Order: sequence, then structure tokens, then C-alpha cells
Amino acid sequence: MFFQQQQQQPPQYLDSTSFDHHLLGALPPSNGNNIQQQQQQQQQQQQNQHYFRSVNEPVAHNSWMVSTAYNQYYHNDPAAFAYFQQELLSPRLQAAMLKQQHHPQLQHSGTSLPRRGNQEILLEQPLSYQRQPPPQPQQPPPPPPQQQQQYLPSIMVPPQSPTLATYYFEGSDGWVNHYYDPNRQYLSPRAQADLQLYQSAPSLQLDGQRYTQDLHSMGTFRQQQQQQMVQQYSTQQQQQQQQHPLHQTPPHQRHHHQQQQNTFQLQNNLPTQQQDLLQNTQPVVGSQYPSFGIDQPSQHQLRDSVSGLVGSTAFPSQLPPQPSGLASPRTMATQHLNQIMSSIAASSTLSSAPHHQQSSPLVLHPYASAEYREEWRENVLQYAHGLYAQSPQNPLLLTVLHSLHDTFPRHLPTLLLLACVYYTHQDYQQSLRFNHLILKYDPNYVEAMSNIGTTLRSLGRKSEAERWWYQAVQLRPGYWDAVENLVGVLCSSSTEKIAPPPSAAGMEDHPMTSPTLDTKNTNDISSTPTENGNTVPPRYKEALAVCEYVEQHFFNSRSSTTYHQPIRLPPELPVHQLPRLQNLFYAKGNLKYALGDVLGARMEYEKGLDLVFDGMSWGSVVQHLAMACMGKTSMNHNSDSISGIPLILLQPDQAIRITQIAFSSTGGVLPGLVPNKSTTTHSNKHESHGSSTANTHHHRRHHRNTNTNQASSPNITQQSNQTTSTIMLTLAKLFQDIMNPSTPALVAAAAKLAQIETKSNHGYPYSPSLSLLLPLYYLSLALHPSPSTANNLGIILSNLPSTMTATAIRLSSPTAEAVSMMNNNNNNNSNLSTLQQQLPAAPPLSGTMLAMQYYMYGLQLDPRHPHLYTNLGSLLKDMGHLNEAVAMYEKAVEYNPRFDVALANLGNAIKDMGRVQDSIQWYRRAVQVNPDFVDAVCGLINALGGVCDWRGRGYVSLSTKKFDHSKSKTVLLGDGELETGMVDDYGQWIPLPQQKQQQQHHHHYDGILIENKNHGWMGRLVEIVNQQLNEGSMWGQGLIKQQQQQLLLLQEDKKKNWPRIVLNGLIHRMISLLTGNGNGGTSIYNEQTSLWYQRLTFYAHNNNNNNSDDKKDGNYHHRNEGGWLIRLIERLTRRIQRQWYLDTFGMTIQEEPSSTASLLLTRHHRITQVTPDEMKKYARPLLSSTKVESSNMLQSPPPVPTVLPFHTFTYPLTPRQVRLISHRNALRISHATLSSTSSSWLPSHVYPPPPPPHPRLKIGYVSSDFNNHPLSHLMQSVFGFHDRTRYEVYCYATTPSDQSPYRHKIERETEHFLDVTQWSNQQIVDRILFDGIHILVNLNGYTKGARNEIFAARPCPVQCSFMGFAGTLGGGWCDWIIADPVVCPPSTVSCDQWRRDQQRQTSNNTIIGSLGDLEGDLDPESLREDFVYMEKFIYMPHSYFVNDHKQGFREEEDENEKHEYDDDDTGSMTTQPQQKKLKQESNDLTPTVMLANMTVSSNDSALWKKEEQKRWKMRKEVFPDLPEDVVIFANFNQLYKLDPSTFRLWLRILARVPNSILWLLRFPPAGEQHLRRFATDWAGPQVSSRVVFTDVAPKHIHIHRGRVADVFLDTPECNAHTTAADILWSGTPIVTWPKYEHKMCSRVGASIAYATGYGQEMVVQDEASYEEKAVSWAQSISYTYDPMVQTKSGQGALMDLRQRLFLSRESSRLFDTQRWTRNLETGYNEAWRRWVLGYEFEDYLPSQSTTMSEQDQIQLAASGCIWISDPDDT
Repeated sequence: MFFQQQQQQPPQYLDSTSFDHHLLGALPPSNGNNIQQQQQQQQQQQQNQHYFRSVNEPVAHNSWMVSTAYNQYYHNDPAAFAYFQQELLSPRLQAAMLKQQHHPQLQHSGTSLPRRGNQEILLEQPLSYQRQPPPQPQQPPPPPPQQQQQYLPSIMVPPQSPTLATYYFEGSDGWVNHYYDPNRQYLSPRAQADLQLYQSAPSLQLDGQRYTQDLHSMGTFRQQQQQQMVQQYSTQQQQQQQQHPLHQTPPHQRHHHQQQQNTFQLQNNLPTQQQDLLQNTQPVVGSQYPSFGIDQPSQHQLRDSVSGLVGSTAFPSQLPPQPSGLASPRTMATQHLNQIMSSIAASSTLSSAPHHQQSSPLVLHPYASAEYREEWRENVLQYAHGLYAQSPQNPLLLTVLHSLHDTFPRHLPTLLLLACVYYTHQDYQQSLRFNHLILKYDPNYVEAMSNIGTTLRSLGRKSEAERWWYQAVQLRPGYWDAVENLVGVLCSSSTEKIAPPPSAAGMEDHPMTSPTLDTKNTNDISSTPTENGNTVPPRYKEALAVCEYVEQHFFNSRSSTTYHQPIRLPPELPVHQLPRLQNLFYAKGNLKYALGDVLGARMEYEKGLDLVFDGMSWGSVVQHLAMACMGKTSMNHNSDSISGIPLILLQPDQAIRITQIAFSSTGGVLPGLVPNKSTTTHSNKHESHGSSTANTHHHRRHHRNTNTNQASSPNITQQSNQTTSTIMLTLAKLFQDIMNPSTPALVAAAAKLAQIETKSNHGYPYSPSLSLLLPLYYLSLALHPSPSTANNLGIILSNLPSTMTATAIRLSSPTAEAVSMMNNNNNNNSNLSTLQQQLPAAPPLSGTMLAMQYYMYGLQLDPRHPHLYTNLGSLLKDMGHLNEAVAMYEKAVEYNPRFDVALANLGNAIKDMGRVQDSIQWYRRAVQVNPDFVDAVCGLINALGGVCDWRGRGYVSLSTKKFDHSKSKTVLLGDGELETGMVDDYGQWIPLPQQKQQQQHHHHYDGILIENKNHGWMGRLVEIVNQQLNEGSMWGQGLIKQQQQQLLLLQEDKKKNWPRIVLNGLIHRMISLLTGNGNGGTSIYNEQTSLWYQRLTFYAHNNNNNNSDDKKDGNYHHRNEGGWLIRLIERLTRRIQRQWYLDTFGMTIQEEPSSTASLLLTRHHRITQVTPDEMKKYARPLLSSTKVESSNMLQSPPPVPTVLPFHTFTYPLTPRQVRLISHRNALRISHATLSSTSSSWLPSHVYPPPPPPHPRLKIGYVSSDFNNHPLSHLMQSVFGFHDRTRYEVYCYATTPSDQSPYRHKIERETEHFLDVTQWSNQQIVDRILFDGIHILVNLNGYTKGARNEIFAARPCPVQCSFMGFAGTLGGGWCDWIIADPVVCPPSTVSCDQWRRDQQRQTSNNTIIGSLGDLEGDLDPESLREDFVYMEKFIYMPHSYFVNDHKQGFREEEDENEKHEYDDDDTGSMTTQPQQKKLKQESNDLTPTVMLANMTVSSNDSALWKKEEQKRWKMRKEVFPDLPEDVVIFANFNQLYKLDPSTFRLWLRILARVPNSILWLLRFPPAGEQHLRRFATDWAGPQVSSRVVFTDVAPKHIHIHRGRVADVFLDTPECNAHTTAADILWSGTPIVTWPKYEHKMCSRVGASIAYATGYGQEMVVQDEASYEEKAVSWAQSISYTYDPMVQTKSGQGALMDLRQRLFLSRESSRLFDTQRWTRNLETGYNEAWRRWVLGYEFEDYLPSQSTTMSEQDQIQLAASGCIWISDPDDT
């Protein structure tokens, strides 16, 4: 049943040996507290389980209240934390960490992927890191002093600081990434091996004279440079002794032959032998060798192995004699080369141990055949390639190559390598010379063309280089070196004039030819100007044209811009070229993304994946993986119609084996890498959709495109795996961008994708979802294990709700028998299904556990990965383990001291531990690293304000002025500051000149002027808020227009009625409920249809320019389409729920007491049993039901500002900014609850309403603060004071008991108290429904521990907010706020401002305000500054601020004097004479007049004298050395409420009252030093010495020592709340200033003061009055000695007020908790009545006017709020 709990056991399927990776020393030693806490939680859970079974066992199971397994809320997963602790001693991770310490060269740096935008095409990576050595050890700071348990004197407890997740998309494949490096240049040292198949060199016969001239022309140059090269090489070898030679090769010298670095392994002493060889080798003039002829280029491959060339050769001691005579120059060259190679072979043989005697293939024997001479030439060239690969600047290399060239002058591969060697020596002229010589012999030799381009680019001649590359690509589109060089130079910025593509050789009509890129029409393209200002931006369009041309060479049909049929590798391409073809599509994807074509980029990335999956689309691959995980037969590879792609959840050890499971038929190799078994069959399919054809271009007939490097199969597989992994990570990033669109291009892409998917019949392209996203990461991790991939997976999985993890496809670990069977039948694919069937059922894993496993697996791969430590710390912090989280953040900062996210997270965690001052250094470092990191900026501002470190705070003046148009003047409303100024970076107060204030930016709305003057940190914060609010308004943009366009394609009747059909009939349901007519035809129906048509058109015609001044009737409009839709859904949900109530119970407000038990059981049965007809009739309007969530527009959560609602209390923000910050957070909560992807536990229908009260109204309170918390201090008696004859009260505690007396009192006195700490949101909602709650009260709001998702699910008809959060919640899931007119003026309420607009409505029915407004609910996104609260109010009399001082905080003497008092009917406590007098005057006087006219009786005089004695006694205890005539000003607030202007105000008061001190609390202690410094700088040492600090005291001591103060100075920015009630209970007067009309927190003090009856004396309206009031009170005090009581007695205005406050506190409305509770119950009754009758809904009021009473009509016309009158306040 829905209320039964099942205890979740720790998962036992985890293999402890699978993840042996831990962090030894990373965490402080455990003290066992965590284990004890877990045991307590388990015990509490068992108690809850027993309680429910015993109380509610008879309740029957129903169809929709489905019980969920035990689920810890907010990531609190004990099993995951136990796994983390278990892994702390893993030997494998410790070994990895030791390996990193012993081999620091293994520490890799974060590799950047290509950026989109500026100069290169790169992947967007939020953060990158670079490996840096850990900082030098420093002396650890002293531990903070142990502090006693402090109570919080503020009712507003800030929420937990946010935890920031950091994705990291590292460049896992440098071979792919350097494709975009502008300094990267491909050289081609080899011609293609199958060159003869497509390229025949011209037959050029050279005569001996010309050959001799060529030989002599280069001989002199060689002789001059050999000695110089020997010297340079010796120097370089000395510098490289301790490093690998290849590590010193600069990026521009990386060549393809480096993939074969191990072709030749020379001996360690070879460099010395080479130097000796060069010194001893002399030119050969005569030779005994015979003349060697010149043959055609060899057609053979190298026959001998590498070892045969070097290590196993024996030489004859003496060569046979040769005939004498004068040899030809070619013969001399042959002899010279043979002598060199003989010496090399001999040197290599001497250093090895020959096993047999044979001749070396490097030596040409005298009578070798022509065939063998060709083979010898190839062997020598292969040796040169090996030497070039290992040491390209070896001087011996030039000697060998020149001799080889002299011997075979027409051998073009020799010339090609010779040109490359000169390039590595940076002798570009010689390199060009030899490349041009190649083209002289063969004009179509594309390798030489490409190398010429590379050399010219190095010389800065990019335009010429482009021409050569264009020509090479034209001749051979499949020559990858030229393609990638050309694309690379086009994608980089240039400082020279752009040259068009070459026009030679028919390039005028070349498909690649495109005009120069027009940057005006290109999105996200920018470049950094050079010194001469001639920088040209990247030419992405030209680069894309090149890629398109190459693709057309292999695939003859063009795909659409968003859709393509899956492709395979063309038959004419060998498998080893597959990575290069993938690279082409990867480049196209990046180029299209840079040009704003998001869906086109996705298509190109998926093409690159199609190749390796042998023509399977990605959706088909995911379905194939799901089937493989379930042990089913694989689906058809060519299936493109996929429905219901499942979600697959794999653990790390399963993910890295997924290819072996999914592709077992190919041995775990990707299908596209296995040669096709039937090329003919495949080619036929390719011809139909995108494969190559053989005769499209003339040059295709001459050759097969093969790679220049014939790499081994494992090497090609590795390259392809790395390339595929990179493409998958890029596609995953793109999917995440589409799912969370943050730019107009992404929003448009999501909308277009949804439109295409709606029209598509083949199911492609699929909308990105988790089902498609996670397998990208799984396969990427399997193909190329990367810590960054594990990191990103952990982030995604950590946010998965339990409802998704419970239904996902899982792959269990195989049993021992299954593993044995698999090993014994490794090649039998038929056993795969049997193996999967033998797997045990996988118990569900939480997202937190999966995330923990991937983080730990990533640390096994890289124990120094800062992103892993950061996200692991965030996970632990969300689980409530702050100490462990801090340790992880510190590790991240240790390994990357400039990691801004880790620094900010570390600051957040330390601040949450109460060490605010310690957190500042981390925030500062984060801001220094990244000044634009808004989370760090806001965290720093919060921390600085918390300790009153105002240096650099700056100033933002918030002046709200109202224009009096009749008198043409401005009236000041909220700004009463005497002086305006700012605090500079050095802490100095800088006054702002008047003329500067007049030059600030102004916002107008309806006579309201808002001035913002931004400076310093506060100015930066306001800029951040404005920017984020504007960006957030784009969420959901284009939804209605998209659906309108789709409907316009339908029949004519649907075109006319599109407002009724759009959003799946959402508007039609709203109109039908309002009019009671679903068929139309009536005037009211047509009127409503016209109104909704205007509203929909308002959003459908949005021009995507929210920043423009869209004015209508003098008002500014701002659109947030997604927010409006959620408001509409929540509005409709309430009305459907009420309609259900009306259909079932009618307008019954309260059930008659005479109702039978059977009737009540039947009505309760309606809650627990919902029929199918009711499910359909009262279907819940979810986001998914509007057919827009699947479009990705609303799949991602709405963005929220970095500034939290709680922080708006002390920030200088306008009414609109305050309203929107709360509203955006409310939208996020609503989306998380209503979205089908995150809250699938919601039923398909709205929750059924409870039966009418019988006779008791059921009230539920939900809070996390039923413990030793200010809320419990204030409300501990309220729950028991409720009248049990009329009300049934339930308390739902979302935190475990702290065993405090406050918790025990509430548990004891509440009729129903339920500890739901361990329950999920669904379980709590189910219980609330079962209890039949009518009114649900939120006691948290936006404070720590809130469970606002419960309210967003709308389980109750009436939902309220009270006490927890002093401000608007801004959501449709909160209907009422319990407050009073002082703290929340009616002028700031949306419903009352709407009524004001209706009164101003013109006769032609022109809509006043924004078309985003709804009846009684103004659009929160509008630019109006005249309202803040979206909720209605239950206005309490006197004050909304309840307290329990009279019941809970009496002194012992007061308890003994209770016999002198009697209880009246309302529970108020007065003396008997006073009680009689007050009752006689109650008909004529208000409470304020009654208290003011109260005379002091003899008993009162005695009480007052006793109080004076207590006060003087305690004063001596607190301040023993303080003179008796010193006035004590005090403030006991937390220091974050204090701002510079208020502190300067206090300093001025101290200066004007020399015999005074200012008493503050060390709250926190770090604030004392800063305030003392500012006091000295601003007021001098004499005044600063009178600022006194004391420690925070426990609650009971704090309340009673408040009497020591003479005057309590309130903080205007954010008033004292609980502290104000504490102070007034002690009798101390306060001075308070309700500074802002739109900030509830700045008006609480006034509300509390007015409730005493003496508010007029304590509340001021501006800063000047504040100062004068405090000074005048202080100066009025005088003391006389009273010998009767042996103490001093005070006189004056202040002492008179103190006496009245003290003596009237027993009869004060402020402290009358029982009276307050009765008034609250009145408000509850009225809220319930208005819901039942429909009076709460403004759109229903016209139809209800005929049945309303006259009193209701008057009240509802004036205000939508409930105004409660105290029956005794006549």
C-alpha cells in the first residue's frame, strides 16, 4: 500500500574487486559519527514503518497511490556513502596514485578541443584544466576555535549553498584534434603504395651531361653543410639526452610516418658511429664496382623485416675485385651510396650478436640483378624513413638521401623524403626546390603539391599555399593530407589578404570554389585583430565547401540539411582509411555548428558514427544495445523506425565491456571495421542513398583512394576507436546543448527538430534524450577509457530520479557459471542469449550510487583529475557529508590551483560549515581566475557581507519615486537616506556627488521611477541579475508559434479554431470550465475565445527581442513563453480539481454533523479509488500533454538566477528583480514536478479533492524546522492551541528529531505528528491525500530543507505559505501568504493591482497591462515595478508574526506570580483591574488607545520596581565596568543584515551621544575585526572604542539579557524578526524603519512594533527620523536613586515607553498566541469557503455575482485578499 515503507538494504551485487581505487589520506579520519547517524536513520525508518502498519493497515490498495521503494531525498544515499568509505583503501587506486607520484611525466594536461567562434572551430568545454605541480607545503592555518552551540535569532535560515557540476570534454584524441591547429601542417614523406594504379609518371630520359650538371650543382652545397649539420646535431643530441627524441618534435613537424616509429630501432650508440662515418667517408672518384643502370621506379614492397635490415647481417671481409676504369657519375654515386650503407650495416652488426652469416639488404652486391637493385633501393629508402621517423635532423639522413638521389635521380619518393628532411631543418628553399623537381618529372604528383603548400605556409605565404592545396584536392579529393591542410588554414585567422581558390586547371567551375566568407551572415564568428588590424576571420564557409566537395567524391547524393540515410564505408575505400573519412564528417559537424546549423552539425557527427556501425543509425544502435543487455536477438541493422528507445543504466565495469556484449559477433570490434562479407550486396544499397559511384569524376577512373600509411590492423582499430570516441563525446555535448538550449540557435534547432519529428514517418531524427545520450558516453568509455568521460557520466547520473532508475534497463553482473560458459564457448555467438538469461535480476541502483561509481572509476584512470574530485565533492555535499566534500574540493584545488569551479565549491562548502571568513579566500581566488564566473562573484559578495567586509562593495542606489502628474513633482517613497555614498576597494567611504546621481539609468512604469547606480561588487551583482533574468526569458520561446504553424497545415476548420486546438486543447479546457460549455456558441464562450486568441497571438508573434521597448498603453511587455505555459497549467490544474469537488460534493462547505458513517466512508473511498472515467475527465495537464515537452523546448529546466531568493533580502534590487528571482525558482520547481522526464510518479489525473469537513477542517503543516529552530521557538504552542472541535491538525516533519524540548512539545501537543524524513515526495503526497488535508501550509519557503515539490504536485485545494520565507514564492503552487497589511502592503499584491487596472479599463475593452496577464494574476515577467507578490494574502490583525514568549520564555519569578492573573476567553493574560477596565472600554477604543490609556496599578508598580532591580543586576553582570549613566544601544541581528549606510548611521548616533555604547554580537565572530576597522576609519578611535561585542548566548539567556539594552537599533535593510519579538518581550524599545515597500523583510520590525500598541513611537519613515529618535531617547534618560529598592530608577520618554511595554506585555496582542491562533483559524475558514464557492478565482467572479452576498461583492471588488478582524477590536 502507498503508506507502507520497505527498507532498502545495501546493494550486495557490487563486486568489491571491480573498483579498487581509493584516496588514502584524502579524508580526515572517521570518528564513527556517520555510522551512528545511519543507524539512527534506520531506526527511525523502522519506527515509521511500524507506525504506519499499525495505524493504517485496513486501508485498501488503490490504482494510483503506488508505493515506491525506500528513497533518500536529495541524494542522501547511505549505500553510496558506504561505498565511498569502502573504496578509501583500494589498493588499485593507491597504486595508480603512487604511479603518478613516481612517474610525473605520466601526468597529462587537459587537451583543448577545437573552439567554436573566435579563431578555430572548437568544442565548447565549460572548463579546462592544466596539470600543474602541487604547491609548496605551507604551514596549515590554526584550527578555528571551538564554539558553543548557537541558536539562530533569525527566522530566515538561508538555504544550502549551491553545488556546481563541471563537465569536461577533453581532447581524448590528439590525432583528430590537431586537425584544427593553425600551426599543424601535414607533410607527406611517402608516396602512396599503390601509386602505379592511378598515377603514371612521364617517361623522362636524362642524358649524362644534364645528370652531371645536376650532381655538381648540389654537390658543393652538400659539402658545405655537412660539417655545419654535424655540429648542430651534436649540440641537439646533448640537449636531448634525457628526453625522447619525438617529444622534442614541434607540432608543425609531425608527419604520417610517426605512426610507424618502431619500423627501425637503431642501437643506442648509433649516433656516434654515424659521426665517425661522416668524418671517414670520402667522395669516390674511381670504383672497382661495375656500372649500375637506372631503372624505372620499383613496383615492389620491402621484403625483409626490420630486424633483417639492422640486426642480423654479416659482411664479407673483402669485396671481390672489380674491373678498373673510369666510372660514370651514376656509377660513382652508386658506389658511394653502397659504401655508406656498408659502413652503417657493419656498425649495426658489430653492436649486435649475429646468429648466422648473410649479406645485409642495405648492401648492394657486385653482380646483383636489376630486380635486386630495385629492392636494394627500396631497402635504403625504407632505412632512411626509419631514421627520419626517429631523428629527422640527423645529418646522416641527408647524406644517405643525396647519395640515393644521385644514384636514382628520377626516383620521386626519394625526392619527396629529401624535401621533407630539408623542411625539418627549416631550409624551406631547398624543400621547395626538391618538391618542384618532383613536379617537373610528374606534374600531377599531389604529395609534392601538398608539401609545397605546407612549406609556403611556413614562409607566411598562405595565399599561395591555399592554391597548391586546392589544386591537390582537385586532382585527388581523397588525398587527406591536402584536404586537412586546406581546411586547417581556412579555419584559422589570417593576417594577409585572402586569395580566391586557384582558377587554373579548370578550377573556375570547381564545386569547392566559393566566395569569401561574409561575416555579417555568420553566427558566432569573431577574430582577434592583430597589431596592423588586418586580421581576417576564419572562412568557415569555404572550408565547408571543401569538405562537401570531398564528400561528393565518395557519396554521390546530397542529404537534406537535417536528415540522412545511414551510410557505410564506400567499397573503393580500404578499411584503414575509415578514420580519415570519419575525421571529414567530424570537421563538417564543427563547421556547421560554427555557422549556426546545429541540426546539420548533428547529422554530420552521426554520419561519422554510421561508418563504424556499418550503416546503423544511432537510434538503431541504442536499440541494439538495449536488446543485447536484455539478452535478446539483435535487431535488423538497417532498421530506422524506432519507437520507445529505452533508458539503459550501466555500471562502469559493464560500460567498458559493452562492445563485447553488443558486438559479440565481431569479437567486440565495431562492425564497420570488419571487412564486408558481401561487397556487392552493400554497394547496391549504397548506390540508392549516398554511396560512391565509380564514374562520377574523371579522376576516379584512374585510382583507388588509399591512405599513404599502410598501418597494421590493431593500429587502425585504435585510431578509429579514438576518433569514434571523440565524435561521440562531441555529439553528446550537442545533445546536451539541445536538451538545455541557452542560445537562440539552440532554441531554434530544438523547435525545428520537433517539427521535423512530428512530420517524419521514419522516426528520424530522434529528439535528444537521456536514452540517446547515455549510450554515447558508455561506448565512448568502452572505446577510449577516459576520466573525463566518467566525470560527465557521473554528473548526468547523479541527477536521475528514482522513478527513472527503477524502470531502466540494467545489465547484471554474470554468475560464475555464466562466465565459465562464456569462456568455454568464446566463439559461439548463440550462447550470448543463454548467458544473459543466466544473469541474476539487477536490483535498482540510485543515480547517486551510479555517479559515485563512475567518479571513483575515473579516479582510477587519473588520480589527479580535478574535475572528478570537484564533482565527487559536490555529490558528497548534497548527501550531507561536508567534511568529506571539503576534502575532495581541496584535492581538486591541489591538482589545479586555478580551477574556478573547485575554488567556488570549496568556498560554498566551507561557508556552509559556518566558517564564513575562511571561505572568502577561495571565492577571491575563483574570481581572480575567472572574473566573469557569476557563482564565484555572488558567493564572494555573500561571504563578504556576512562578515561585514565591505571593501570594494560599491553602491547601488534603489530610489523608488512616484510621480504626481497633477502637481508635476516627485514624491519620495522608499529612499530616506541622509547621505549616499560607496565603499571603495580600500574601505573608504566615498560620497556620491549629486550631479552624478542625476546621470544614472532610469526605468519608468506608470509613474514609478527606478534609479540604479551601479558601482563595485554590488553593481556587478545587479548587472549579473539583469543579464540572467533577460537570458532566462528565452526559455520555451517559439512553442506556440511552432504548434500554430503545424495546425495551419491541417484542414480549414482546424485553421480557424487553432486557439482551441493548440497545446493539446489546453485553452479549450480552460474556456469550457469557465463557461460550463464545451461546444461554444454562447456569447461568453465567444468572448473568452477571442480573449485567449489575443493572448496566444501575443506569444506566437514574439519577435525574439525581449530587450526592445515593446510598448502598449504606456506599458512595457516582456515575454517568457515557457513560464506563461507553466502558469497556465497550474491555473488549469486548480480549476479541474475544484470542478471534481463540485461534481462530487456540490458547493458543500462543511458536512452536516448528522451525516452517516457509510456516507463518509463512501466519500473517503473517492480519494483512494479513482475510476477510469474520472481519470479521463479530470486528466492532469502535464507539460508532456501539451505536446511541447518532446520538442526539447521544455525538456530542460528553466534557468534560474545565481542570486537566490533568500539573498534578495539584503541586495539592492528592484521590485521586478525580487519578484522574478523567486518566480524563476518557482518555475524550476514546477518543471521538476510536472515534467514527465523527472516526475513520472505523478498520476495522469489531478489529485482528487478531499471530502468536505465533517465537521473539522483538516490543516497540514509541512516543515523541516520542527526542532531547535526559530520557527519552533515561535510556533511551538500554535499546533496545540488549535481548536480540536473545529480543526484537525497534521504536522509533517521532513527532518529527524533532535530530541530538543521544542520538538518534544510539538510532537506531544499536535494531534497528528508524522516524521516523514525518509519518505520520497510521492510518499508524502500520498499520505497527505490519504489524510484528506484541506489546507496545506508551507513553513519553509525558500529556506534550507524545503520540500516545495510537494506543493508543486498540488495535493490540496488550498495551499499557503507562512513564516519560513519573508517574501513571495512566485509560484502557482502557493495560493495564499499569511501576513499583515504593514509587512506586505496591498499595493504590492498582484490581484489588487489587477483590480486597479480593471477600474482604469477604457470603454472599448482595451486590455490594460500585458497580454501575458491572467485574471487576478499579472504577468510576473512584465517590466512593471508596482507589484511583487503573485499570491493573495490572508491579512492577520495586529501582526502576522506569531511568538510563544508568554508560554515558553518566562522567568521563574514570573511563574510564581501567575496567581495574580486570570485567563480570559481568548487566553490573554491581564491583571484583574485592567481586565475589567479593558472590557468596559472595548466597544469604543482600539487596542492601541486602550494600552496607552492604561493606568499603572500598585501591582504594576511593584512589578516594575522588581524588573528594574533585575535589569540593573544583569547589567552589572554583562558590563561590570560600565558607568551607570552610559546609554546602551544594541542590535542582536546576524551581521549579514548590516550594511555600510546603516553602520554609519549608528556611528553618527554614537558620536552625538558621547555617553553611549553600541552592543553587537559576534555573529559571526569574523565580523568584529572588520566593523572595528570601519568604525575607526569612518568615525575615529574615540567612537570606535565604544563599539562592544559579546558572544551569542543560548536562547533563554539571550531573551532575558535583552533587558540590559536601553534602545534596540533595528537594521533597515533586513529587520530583526524573532530578535525583535525577543527584545520587546524584555521591554526594550526598538527603533525600526520600514525602508522598502517591496521587501517584506525590511518591514517585519514595523509590524511587530505596531502590534504592541506603541508602534507610532518606535516606527520611523526615514533615516533622519531614525537618528533623531535614537538620540532624543538617549538624551531623555535620567536616573534617581531609590533607597527602598536600593537601585536607580530611570525617568524620561524612553523609560516611560519601556515601562509601558513591560507592563502591557501580558495583554499585548503581540504576545497573545491563543488569540493569534483563533484569528488564523478564521482566515483558514474563509480561504476554504472562497475556494469552494469560487470566489478566489477572478475569472469566475462575473458568473458568481448573482449568488454573492452584498458584503462579498463589496469585499471582492475592493481586494482579492482576506482581511481578518479580531472580534475584540471593534
